[in-house]
Amino acid sequence: MGPTDSEKAAFTAKEIADLLQMTDQYAQWYVNLRTGEIAYTSDMSMTFGEREEVVSRIEGEDGWAALPDSFDIHEWDIMRRFSVEQEEPAYSQLMDAIHGKGAFRMFRSTAERLGLLQSWYDYRDAYLENMAREWLEGQ
Repeated sequence: MGPTDSEKAAFTAKEIADLLQMTDQYAQWYVNLRTGEIAYTSDMSMTFGEREEVVSRIEGEDGWAALPDSFDIHEWDIMRRFSVEQEEPAYSQLMDAIHGKGAFRMFRSTAERLGLLQSWYDYRDAYLENMAREWLEGQ
């Protein structure tokens, strides 16, 4: 049973979005909506035993919720959405960049060359903050 609204610790959408920024295919972030604690597991920086210890604690205490993972975030789709909103020739160049090997690196390089890198970061931040807001509303 999850915490009631009056028991939930205050997490802002920005705080959750910051955690989503650090999400990758190897990490899973958790927040305790009751206490405000944050925990994570990582296949890259933790041993199996360390991960199991975190998971056991989370499963044994009330209030924990898993944040969206890298598969929920769909970084490639965020890049595509940003690209679609650009005018030509940036649109075509960004769309070309996200196809094929090294798409993430090529996209960033292309956005930088086009002078759109900060716009991309701002777009991604806003997208993740909106995702975080929706996630919080569903808790």
